[in-house]
Amino acid sequence: MTKQKTNTIKSTNKDIVFSRIIEQTNWRTRQDVDTWRTAIATAENLSHPQRLQLYALYDEILLDAHVQGLLGQRVNKLLAQKFKITDSAGNDCAVSKQLFESSWFYKFIELALESRWYGHSLIQLWNITTKGYEQIALVPRRHVIPECGVVAITQGDYANGLPYRESPYCDWLIEVGTERDLGLLKMAAPAFIFKKNAMLQWSQYTEVFGMPVRVGKTASRAQVDMERMANNLRKMGSATYAVFQEGESIEFVESTKGDAYNVYDKLIDRANSELSKLLIGQTMTADSGSSRSQAEVHERVADSITESDKRLLQFIINDQLLPKMAKHGFDVADCKFEWAVSTDLDALWSKTKDALSHYKVDTAWIQRTFGIPVQQ
Repeated sequence: MTKQKTNTIKSTNKDIVFSRIIEQTNWRTRQDVDTWRTAIATAENLSHPQRLQLYALYDEILLDAHVQGLLGQRVNKLLAQKFKITDSAGNDCAVSKQLFESSWFYKFIELALESRWYGHSLIQLWNITTKGYEQIALVPRRHVIPECGVVAITQGDYANGLPYRESPYCDWLIEVGTERDLGLLKMAAPAFIFKKNAMLQWSQYTEVFGMPVRVGKTASRAQVDMERMANNLRKMGSATYAVFQEGESIEFVESTKGDAYNVYDKLIDRANSELSKLLIGQTMTADSGSSRSQAEVHERVADSITESDKRLLQFIINDQLLPKMAKHGFDVADCKFEWAVSTDLDALWSKTKDALSHYKVDTAWIQRTFGIPVQQ
């Protein structure tokens, strides 16, 4: 069991920024290229930076199923990585590792990784237990002004902000990211906007041209007969319909330059591939692939991004989280976080088979490494 020192610091409502801010409903609005440019210009303003409009755009981007799949792939790949906690001598510290094999720590990893998309994350820790932190959450981004080191009590209010880099707030907060980084979603916005507009226009096209027009004709000019015909057509379904007098007609003229599939679907595919390359560095693990050799190259690119994410998390944990945990009374002052080195079992098995023809190999090691029950 992880022990706590006698000088454990206890959090109070006065120390926790969550207890000081006034949250409010975030309204969603229609986004286009003009709002994207305005949002970036407002966020990059040197004298009065404001990210509210930019985060509203980011909220819309995160509703995209393809974007969610890409980010989920990146998060899940990191969460699946094994890690170890070592002491100053480099030995595994099993007692301390139990402290991190808890939901609070994996939640911390996920929140810290989100700084890649947003550019910044401010993570609140509080309520210490013997198993870690009972509560861990993201300080609402719309209240955080990283350029000023302030958590606004109400959104956008610089005058009544809490200086989160100063005591007592800094004792319970982990800051990930840099002050002026706006994250990967800033560059994902154009592709998302073009894709969203293409899907909307394709849907409108399908609504008008996707089903045959039902035409009801009547020789009667009485209003009651016209309304009766319209009601009958309306009851037949949701497809487009029209009611004409004899001799009246309607004509649809389509472009002969191309078809809707090539116009809209190709644009959506291109937007998805741009998002894939931006967020996971390649396309074949998210979009359609062509060959195994090419897929393996793309997978190696994805692995390099995972290694970059692992380095970021390792620095944050060792430089910020562990020192704060030690200050909070956890017995981790002599500990270091490391990601476990993954082993290519196929390559290792090939080497092992070659070695067996020349040397004696420990059967217990073979069974432990490859899961093969071996007998002498």
